Order: sequence, then C-alpha cells, then structure tokens
Amino acid sequence: MGLVQSLKQEKVTDLPLFSPLKLGPGTTVRKALVQMRKKKLGSVVVVDARGQLLGLFSERRLVKLIAKRQQYLDDPIEKHMTTESIRVNHQASISVAMETMRGRGVRFLVVVDDQDKVLGQTGQKSVIRYIAEHFPRSIKVQMLGAKIYMDQREGA
Repeated sequence: MGLVQSLKQEKVTDLPLFSPLKLGPGTTVRKALVQMRKKKLGSVVVVDARGQLLGLFSERRLVKLIAKRQQYLDDPIEKHMTTESIRVNHQASISVAMETMRGRGVRFLVVVDDQDKVLGQTGQKSVIRYIAEHFPRSIKVQMLGAKIYMDQREGA
C-alpha cells in the first residue's frame, strides 16, 4: 500500500498520540500558562467534569490576549478557548485529520471517542513521524546540522 492510500485508510489512532494537559473551564489563563510551562506544552485541552472536550487553549491565543491587555491573565480559560474544529473522532482517517488541521490553520487536534471524551492529542509532528516511520524510502531525510553542498550532485 502506498503513502496516499495509507493516509486515507489508516485511522488517526495509528498516529503517535500524546497525553494532553487537561484543565477545567474555570481555570484562569494565568494558572493554565503555569501548567503549560511546567509541562513544556503549547496547548491545554479544556474538559468538563466527565472528561468531555469543551475546547482548546493554546499559546497562540495567549500571545493575542497579552498583546491586548494583561488583565486577561485572570480570566477563566473558557472565555478564550477555541471550540471550532479542534477535534477529530478516533475513527477518522489520518488524511481527514491532516485536512482538518490544514483547513482550520491549526497544528494540533484532540482525538475523541464517540461520546466526545478525550483519548489523546495529535498534530503535525505526529503525522510527520508516522510518515517517516512507515515510509522511509518515500521521503528524503536530512540530518540536522549536516552540511549541504549545493554544487555537488547526489547519486550517480
């Protein structure tokens, strides 16, 4: 099976998923920021008491808030979270997840079950890792820090 076909057939749960930082909607932006820094994460998944997804609060959103006024730091994150198209059902294909990220201009998606309960989080890096691991011959990998000589030909 080729790369394009695999991306259409494999489920989003075949991607490397990571455990997101989950916080309640009443958590302040300031407390969310402290937790994000502590865990070295760029986003917080906002869930209700049952663990169902309510939204996503990201460092992108934080930068926009602080640029306006620092008073937003004491607001609950539910006032500033993103709710549109940040989720993907665990039965969706990888290509659907990729299209959702591209179409919405987001780097992360929250993977949910049929009851909207958070199973994990995935994103662009997970897609790249999946492709690199499953199709190493289909992509060219350049080691970080390697010198590239543009005036020399590769191969024969």
